Amino acid sequence: MIAAPSFFTVGVFAESEQKAKEFASNLLLTHTVCECALKLEKAEREYEEAILQKDEMRAERKKLEIEACKVSLQFTANFFDALGEVGK
Repeated sequence: MIAAPSFFTVGVFAESEQKAKEFASNLLLTHTVCECALKLEKAEREYEEAILQKDEMRAERKKLEIEACKVSLQFTANFFDALGEVGK
């Protein structure tokens, strides 16, 4: 009989655990990127509203928020592009 600790570290159960962890990680990443994209879309709408209302302070804050979202998305894309290159 296999000892309990090695039972889950070797074989199909270990593979299943690793695949489940990767799936959960990918799901979390997808959710995070989606949230960032939604925040970007909202900030762009609010920026346009601030411009129309001639609210310079709000427009400037929204412009910074837009840039932060874009940088976050670009960093994530570059990071995963680099990971893809490493895996090849």
